[in-house]
Amino acid sequence: MNRINIEDIESNNSIIILKNHFNKKNSYFEENNVIFNNFYKKFLFYKKNNNLDGYIIPSWDEWSNLNINNLKFISGFTGSNGIALIFCDNSNISNIDYSKDIEKFDIINHFNIFITDSRYLTQVNHELFGNWLVIDIKDKKIIQNLLKLLKIKKLGCDPFLCNEKLELLFENIDIVDIPFEKSSNQSDLLNLPWIINTNIAGENSLNKLDFLINLMPQWADSALISDVSFISWLLNIRGSDIDYSGIVLSYLIINKYKRHYLYINKNIYNFLKKNEINTLFINNIQESNIKSISSDKKLKIKEKYIDKEYFDILKIDIYPLEEIYDLSIDKVITLFDKKTLTRGFYQNSYLLKDDKKNKQKKHDSDIFYYKLTKRKAIKNIDEINGFIDAHLIDGIAVTKFINWVNSLIDKNDIALVDLDELNAVKKLLEFRIETSCGTFAGSSFKTIMAFAENGAIIHYTPNEKTNKIILKKGHKCLHNILLIDSGAHYYSSNYLKYNRSILKSITNKYKNNKKYKLNNKNTFRPNGTTDVTRTIAIGNPTLEQKIYFTAVLRCHIAAASTKFKYGTNGKEIDSITRKFLHEIGEDYSHGTGHGVGHILNVHEGPHSISIYGEEVLEDGMIVSIEPGLYLKNKYGIRIENLYVIKKCKYNNMLKFKCLTIVPIDEKMIIKENLTKTDCIWLKKYKKICRKSFI
Repeated sequence: MNRINIEDIESNNSIIILKNHFNKKNSYFEENNVIFNNFYKKFLFYKKNNNLDGYIIPSWDEWSNLNINNLKFISGFTGSNGIALIFCDNSNISNIDYSKDIEKFDIINHFNIFITDSRYLTQVNHELFGNWLVIDIKDKKIIQNLLKLLKIKKLGCDPFLCNEKLELLFENIDIVDIPFEKSSNQSDLLNLPWIINTNIAGENSLNKLDFLINLMPQWADSALISDVSFISWLLNIRGSDIDYSGIVLSYLIINKYKRHYLYINKNIYNFLKKNEINTLFINNIQESNIKSISSDKKLKIKEKYIDKEYFDILKIDIYPLEEIYDLSIDKVITLFDKKTLTRGFYQNSYLLKDDKKNKQKKHDSDIFYYKLTKRKAIKNIDEINGFIDAHLIDGIAVTKFINWVNSLIDKNDIALVDLDELNAVKKLLEFRIETSCGTFAGSSFKTIMAFAENGAIIHYTPNEKTNKIILKKGHKCLHNILLIDSGAHYYSSNYLKYNRSILKSITNKYKNNKKYKLNNKNTFRPNGTTDVTRTIAIGNPTLEQKIYFTAVLRCHIAAASTKFKYGTNGKEIDSITRKFLHEIGEDYSHGTGHGVGHILNVHEGPHSISIYGEEVLEDGMIVSIEPGLYLKNKYGIRIENLYVIKKCKYNNMLKFKCLTIVPIDEKMIIKENLTKTDCIWLKKYKKICRKSFI
């Protein structure tokens, strides 16, 4: 292998070079020294015995769900999308003196490569430790040219983590199947799924199964479903196998002419096989009050749990997850997302022995999968009503939190108490639990509470090392801004009484309005998932902050107020949204919006509002609108609401109907910079918030 020095690529602006990067604030290396060293011992063993150039470690599990433990331990990265190429033992790099002549050291023996997307290019500077070459995943040619320059020909990867995404990225490289760590996200604990009532799901599972079977091609007798969010939606069940999500890790085989097969965690299988009630377990899981910040990531719901009788009604037989690889069916159509199903599944399952090369089966599978995911994305009236009530109760909690933060500052901008990011996260969680009437099921993602320069890191979440002080008692405010991006899952099988004491005193200016009745009735039933971002001023904002905030607000309003024809896709809305930032020479490096699951994943496809959003937006889809602006080492701004797409009354057009009910900080707005249309939208939104709270 030719020696390639770091100076050979320093002129490439698309590659971020982190030299001897051991951030004192992010000491994963010190805290996980044993795990770290064991990892590299295994790596060096595999490298030597399999003649490898390196090893691939992605941030997902075999279902393509987030499972970042391995990646976190070897790099420090905590984001949701990362791929590490390990060439050398980073644990020894810290002992080398690079201060004078780092350029003399060759890349392959002293650097590893980290690939991520544009959302995390700032974050990696704060989290990665060691020597890394960081590249944006969209720069595929740069990645491939660099690997060619380094003469990388053979990389190892766990086959159950190697999906089509990796194969396409490293298409000219031999990927060798080498299991490294346990790739499954299965827990040894019994996390029993629960049943979603039909009047909440809007449709019973038998009807959904019939719809699926009718979509199958004539030549196919069976369908393999590997999309776990779709399985949970299809069977009207939810679980807590993955943090911040209601999905149940499983595989499902649907048969046209006989009973179906569900492959599920062996602990759940054993529980259902015995059909015994584990009283201790049920009592523990039914505690609805979440008492600590660490427990909100696992969904907890007081509801009916699955049993053998439920699956008998659906004509489903239950098997342990591992037995999926032993089953063989003739004429199987494989329903899967080609980008996520792993080569390990292909190689180990008799079901798919010949299907990867069968173009007709892949084509039919793509159409089949597309129609099903679209059906899930278009919410029915019961799901939408659940979302509406969930956003009302969530809006109350977030508004209470924002008003609480403002109450900690006196008229002279002096802080009355101490407050940091972690305590703010905890307080927001307390407000959500307090106002939910027992319907809070868990957070829908890890809360982003980012003050000042931390806000410039798009997906920043505070920890003990990065925790920033927001307010210091007796001190004048720093005149900076706080970005709060958070969400929750809510579930209630029964209608709840309208409790005025819960909704009272949200803000002083709204408290005299007593005309509004919730949903024009005295009951409500929160069932859905929320995701909201607000940027608020801590003290008086600067002129620059107000100018940029107003520009971001105009972008949000431009998208939210758009009426569009049937056939419009997310890419077109994304272009409309960015207009006012482009006018001042700014932009943001993430998508404008994403779909949202119903007590499932907070990010759901197939639709999105982004430069890649080719999917047509349709009536009943729920989507976020969240433009932003991020100034490195200064602050970040983002304004996010969720919307349901609805038909316009008088013509063949569609519009966005707002679900999120959280006031926008008026201190951050320069009203002179708003158009008449902007002002009308803002006034209307303010009125909606006012009416919703009292």
